[in-house]
Amino acid sequence: MAEIATGVLHNVGNVLNSVNVSASLALEKVRTSEVSSLSKAGEMLEKNRDNLPEFLTSDERGKQLPPF
Repeated sequence: MAEIATGVLHNVGNVLNSVNVSASLALEKVRTSEVSSLSKAGEMLEKNRDNLPEFLTSDERGKQLPPF
């Protein structure tokens, strides 16, 4: 019985380790994603929607939006 319990615990440990590694990778992807930058870009577009052509051609921040 001890051998069976050891085997089960070993397998559970392997699964938990895989979950931990996957969660760490997902967290790192979220931290390094540019989703927050996309939100900021949307806010800038929203603030300047009345003069969008001028904003995109004259403002330094606006000029960076099309390549982004």
